[in-house]
Amino acid sequence: MSRKMIVVFFFLIIISLISSCSKKEESPSANNNQAIVTVNNTPQDKIIGLWEGVENGQTKRYEFLMQGVFIDYYGGGLYNYKFASDKTIAIMYEKTEQIYKLLRLVNVSNNAMVFEEDGIETKYKRVTPPKNLRENIIGVWESDNGSISEYTSSGIYLYLPDNPSYYQILSDYTIAYYEDSQKQDLMGLDRCVEATDNLITLGFHGEGPDLKLKKLPGYKNLVTDIIGAWKFADDGENAKTVIEFADNASYILYDGPDGPEIKTYKIISNNTILMDGEYVYIQKISKKELQMSLWSQMGEEGLNEIVTLIK
Repeated sequence: MSRKMIVVFFFLIIISLISSCSKKEESPSANNNQAIVTVNNTPQDKIIGLWEGVENGQTKRYEFLMQGVFIDYYGGGLYNYKFASDKTIAIMYEKTEQIYKLLRLVNVSNNAMVFEEDGIETKYKRVTPPKNLRENIIGVWESDNGSISEYTSSGIYLYLPDNPSYYQILSDYTIAYYEDSQKQDLMGLDRCVEATDNLITLGFHGEGPDLKLKKLPGYKNLVTDIIGAWKFADDGENAKTVIEFADNASYILYDGPDGPEIKTYKIISNNTILMDGEYVYIQKISKKELQMSLWSQMGEEGLNEIVTLIK
């Protein structure tokens, strides 16, 4: 072997050793970064989430959100919170500094916590959140008591005659309902226990049974299938066109209360269209048949006054 080849050979060995040492040093560095995250897990970080405890036989649920929002599922309500000291959390009424209650944090770990409240210490455990609530909630749902509701992707909530109202997913566990689209007037809160593609379970504030919701079919081709002239199915051979949906977001009433009219409609979701200020639920649609009813005319037991049209 020539002297030149020997030099090259040893040069390659040195590079290999340096590379090997570098790889060995990278692993401890990553572990140190991971350790730093754990060390910086302060009480302010650890309390984030939903907690459940039992006091005097009553289940209490508290949730802390990162944006300084506190949810009292036991007493009901949405509040603000802040650490008044290292161990004391002040729960305050929304938009004010008035104190609703004080919670003394005795100790907290990743999955367990002890609060002192009104002189009583209560142990809490962290509640595991349901998966993909934000994605799975979109659609129309039928509850086990027969009522029907819809959560649209634009934040509209349709349920019974109080339509429309609005909703917001506050966390992996919590759905808030509002009277206004600016989400200023809170109507209520729901705690989500389970969320899958076809089933959602909501837990009530008190000790009542959970409410199970089953997803109903949506119609991805609603935008195209609705286009055309429709007749009342019950009129048989004497049926005449009563309504026509055009592809320019307008519809024609051939026999309206004040004679023929042309108005506009808007596709809200795969199940709902907005017609002249009314939210209309599409129960079923194909290229030849359309079943619909007004959301405002639904009752506790589901659909009322279903209109069936054919092409």
